[in-house]
Amino acid sequence: MESLKEFLNQHQWSDTTVETEEGDISAVFFDWKKLPAEDKADLFEYFTNEDTQKKIEKGEWLPIAVLDMYYGMDSFAEMNNKGILVVVQKDSEYKPGTVLWFCQDNDEPVQELAESLDALKVKNLKEEKEEKVTANDSPDSHLEPPYKELWDSSIEKSIKKDLDGAIADLKIIMKELPGNIAVLKALAQVSEMKSEFDTALEYVNKALSFKPNDFSLLKTKGEILISLKHYDGAIELSQAMEKIARDDDDDSDLGKALALRGIALVKTGKTKEAKPLIEEAEEKGSFLSMTFSDYDWAKEEVEKV
Repeated sequence: MESLKEFLNQHQWSDTTVETEEGDISAVFFDWKKLPAEDKADLFEYFTNEDTQKKIEKGEWLPIAVLDMYYGMDSFAEMNNKGILVVVQKDSEYKPGTVLWFCQDNDEPVQELAESLDALKVKNLKEEKEEKVTANDSPDSHLEPPYKELWDSSIEKSIKKDLDGAIADLKIIMKELPGNIAVLKALAQVSEMKSEFDTALEYVNKALSFKPNDFSLLKTKGEILISLKHYDGAIELSQAMEKIARDDDDDSDLGKALALRGIALVKTGKTKEAKPLIEEAEEKGSFLSMTFSDYDWAKEEVEKV
């Protein structure tokens, strides 16, 4: 029987997926005991409800992964997620060792995913993908050594708030793979975390030069424009995002596009104009409070109208 330590040594900070009824979902595994207190607070705020938090705090459930994440724990504000995986330590309903999937968006928020870590179906993309990365690969690309090790290092440093170290690792990769979209987006995100918004904008613009209609990149740019107080630019960008989302019939992305424009409008004092956009965003989107740091504020402002 595989121990938790052995399991985490094999999978943490690696490109992995786990098998669920919804299909394979990307997973970021971590050692809960080694996470900084502020990251644990983020997980409680954005990935759990009150009952789940209590079970974790009491030691009944042990978190081991976040699902559908691209750039680790610090990315909770950058995109949606599909909840967390926990291993049962002691629980009246589940056997110890059971792997549970908790996601507030699911019809059944708590699902038994596997009876043990041994039974959890995890795929390591590094082992499955043989092709090498090219200069202009998409954000889902797999990085071969030595770039993979640097990528993993940048994620771990970002988790630990060593943002300068994360950027240093990413820049080494970028020197060899100057057009890699994944690296450019990560550099934009970490620069944004450092409040270096002009630099972040340069990185995301370069990424968009390779893939101009990538919704995730456009959303990242929109957030940066808001931070730079370039509200007109954010509004114009959100209109392009809305068109992409409607063409793709993607309600989740549509919610993000409308939320971005609503926030920008509230920032410029056009709260009445923003109200129907925020209301439709609330209807269409999910995890908007996690996606945009100013969303709850904008929502409160339009509710006053």
